[in-house]
Amino acid sequence: MRYTNKLIPSLALLAIIMLSALPAWATDQVGSVRVATGECLIIRENKTLNAEQDQPIMLKDDLKTGAGAQLSVLFKDETTLTLDESSHASIDTYVFDDSNAELLFKFTQGTFRAITGEIVKANPEGFNMQTPLATIGIRGSDVYSIVQPDGEEAGALHLGPSHALEIKTAKQVLRITQSGLRSRISVTGIIFKPTAIPPTMFNSILRLGSAPKAAPKTESAAPAVTGKSAKETPTKTLMKTPTKELKQTTTTTTPTLKNTKTTTTPALKTAPTTTPTVKTAPTATPTVKTAPMTTPTAPVVAPQPTVKPVIITPTPVVEPKPVIRPRIRQ
Repeated sequence: MRYTNKLIPSLALLAIIMLSALPAWATDQVGSVRVATGECLIIRENKTLNAEQDQPIMLKDDLKTGAGAQLSVLFKDETTLTLDESSHASIDTYVFDDSNAELLFKFTQGTFRAITGEIVKANPEGFNMQTPLATIGIRGSDVYSIVQPDGEEAGALHLGPSHALEIKTAKQVLRITQSGLRSRISVTGIIFKPTAIPPTMFNSILRLGSAPKAAPKTESAAPAVTGKSAKETPTKTLMKTPTKELKQTTTTTTPTLKNTKTTTTPALKTAPTTTPTVKTAPTATPTVKTAPMTTPTAPVVAPQPTVKPVIITPTPVVEPKPVIRPRIRQ
């Protein structure tokens, strides 16, 4: 009995010492991984971890995705942050308690989508995203940001009543108050006039975080789990399933497949519907005969011969002088 009384305080003291030796971030969990497909990494205190579903996310964690990857994190206040492929973000500030509500994400590269939770409701000015060119205040419901070397972009997929998306640079401040609009930010800090988000881009960003991507080829040989959808049973969870469980799954699946074959409903063959071809009489264009145009020929006038005037020079007539003969006197 005396030994027991001495042991209990010793164990309590040991537990206190062990808890105090834990890293500081161990008590700063702010969320957990909801979806992780492809190469998704968590950098924590200079250590690189592979992100997996339900893995804790701590304050000051850096999140990275590789080519073709996607990472979605659900925070304690129901805020969702999704990183598309080749993206990098960090959890700089996260406070959510009875006295304060504040959040700051830092984005350095890639495409991001944020769906706000309770922090915006408690403190509309406390939800912000910081990029190399701007600070984006999220006062709304569903927004996105794209960070590229040649500029940035921020847009609002959906804004609730009295919500807005505020973009602030060293030169300008712009507020987007209508859903479906986006604005470009130049490398010099100039914010361009909002324009409509193209439909293809809108739908592409809307799919971020909505469902995990297709499983890699290495996991295609694993048998399907009955009664669970692809969303409920992530691919990485199937990879962790022991071999014995996989064998049991295959044996229980076989009778299900046979029953399915016997109860299949024959497909109804419907007669092909042919569309009658309507023949239309060719429309002949009447040919209009026009009288040939004759160009009147001007009469040919024979050239007049050139008449050279004949100049007659009169020859003077010299009259002979009378011959006077002298008279001879007799």
